[in-house]
Amino acid sequence: MKNYGFNSSPEDEPYSVLTKTENGLSDVCQLINSSKACNEWAFNGFGTVNDPQRIDMVFFKGRWEVSSCEVVKIKDGEMFISDHWPVSAELTIKFQ
Repeated sequence: MKNYGFNSSPEDEPYSVLTKTENGLSDVCQLINSSKACNEWAFNGFGTVNDPQRIDMVFFKGRWEVSSCEVVKIKDGEMFISDHWPVSAELTIKFQ
């Protein structure tokens, strides 16, 4: 099934459109080439996911330097706080 909205994987058309060179958006984990971050999935479905995919990303444009990217897997005891884990990235602006 094709996905034409957000919550798309890197294989879906919306991701391709956002990351086209002329649109100027970069995927943080692809830029830092972190296989760990890029292979982790953030959608957890409140613990019911059978076929996880990476559908949550951090994009940026412009003069930024990326230090890190990670999926932050937090729960309140055994309770999931959301159906998606937060994706965190550390970026620093580059001044010429």
